[in-house]
Amino acid sequence: MDAPIVKINSFGLQNIINFIYIHERILKEFGAIKIQLSSDCTLALKKRKISPTSTTTQKITKLNADGSIYSVDKMDAQNLYNEQRSPITDEKTFWSSLSNSDHIFYPSNVSILPNQTLFYKKRHRKYFAIHSIPRQSLLKLAGSKIVNQFVPCLTRTHGPGAVFPLSSAQQHLSLLVYHHQGSPRHWYIIPAYERDALTKILQRENSSICFEHQKLLINPLLFDKYHIRYHRLVQYQNEFVVLSAGALTQSFTEDASWNESIPFALPSWIDDGHAHYSDSTCQCCINSFYEPITIDVTLFKHELIQEYIETYLNIDNDGSTSINKASQIKLTEDEYQLLQLGHRFIFNDPQTASRRRITELAILRRKIETRFFEKKVSLSRPVQQFITELDILLQNLHNIPSSVTTNCRQINQISSQNASITIPDDLIISRSEEYMNKTNANVCLGTEDPLSDLVQRTNQYLLNLPLAKWITHKQYE
Repeated sequence: MDAPIVKINSFGLQNIINFIYIHERILKEFGAIKIQLSSDCTLALKKRKISPTSTTTQKITKLNADGSIYSVDKMDAQNLYNEQRSPITDEKTFWSSLSNSDHIFYPSNVSILPNQTLFYKKRHRKYFAIHSIPRQSLLKLAGSKIVNQFVPCLTRTHGPGAVFPLSSAQQHLSLLVYHHQGSPRHWYIIPAYERDALTKILQRENSSICFEHQKLLINPLLFDKYHIRYHRLVQYQNEFVVLSAGALTQSFTEDASWNESIPFALPSWIDDGHAHYSDSTCQCCINSFYEPITIDVTLFKHELIQEYIETYLNIDNDGSTSINKASQIKLTEDEYQLLQLGHRFIFNDPQTASRRRITELAILRRKIETRFFEKKVSLSRPVQQFITELDILLQNLHNIPSSVTTNCRQINQISSQNASITIPDDLIISRSEEYMNKTNANVCLGTEDPLSDLVQRTNQYLLNLPLAKWITHKQYE
């Protein structure tokens, strides 16, 4: 099964971390998503390419008889015989060229250029540049000293069949990969929840090489044999690939190409335990393409993470709701500015409302448990039981039908209980209908919406508050 493809417009590209966060459910399920750019997206790209200063020739060695597992080693290009490679047109020809070759196989050279980029650093906001991704992500909580260490990395392949061995992003972070130019790149993605199963299979196959250090290449037939879930993806020029935290990937290119990547973090990097992963038990003596960066995980406190979500990710689509519905909704400039500054709201979407209710209840549960723990209070019943009952109550309230008759009867009952005054139901209904007819309040919203002018003027007034009066965001809310 192929990994999903999503399309992004210029507004989504300017807020790409928001965009990825909205699609995080499918990102975690498949391990990766491919992002295709709409015609209005603009990138701050350099015209001149960078000349590689050093290259690495890869030596691939079969580890078992059926050719399902290969080791990938970096060798000195000067001491190797570079045999002529046959053209690689798809994954069938790639795996066929490997299985039909001799025991040792030499593919094309690969250049790894850390801290090199084909994006300009300083451009207008409407131009996308990859450098700002770590600072926009959850990594910003670690401080500038740490964030500044996460830099782009350029990769140049020089011929057909260049291999990117099985690996995950450094420290199990998420990864954003952009394809600048050249031949397609074929990806195989194993979601994070399949890591343990794959580890056991490699042990069963007597593989002594750790897959954490870009040393293994596995034929997908082995995944099929042991029912390991994986997804294919072909990345073309001017496309992004987003890799989920903890996901394992391997890939190859059909011919020469330029790619650029940078790591980042979403809140799930902490919540799902990827930040606490350690490969200190690994016995492999392997030089990685990057130096490990020490991140103090204690800096990512729960309260700070929630504040980050509320401020920068706008949980449940506050201003960035239009990203999720970009293909259906076209925003004016005023609407775009208003969504950027406005308070949270929900489209008339039951699924969105349900997701927000679940999220808010989970936050409430953690806050209650934290407070009780701090006060050393022993509970008579679990907090989760209270949350479950509250959830049922909220769902029942949400599902109550609203009508003039129902509301009037409820008002009548409350008034009778409080003041011992009985008002006939038919009188209340008639008076209500009379008022609604007089004010046109019962006219359905549509082409003759009596509230449209009021809504337009209200939106314009709200927009002018921060723009014309220069009030703060907190004052605005």
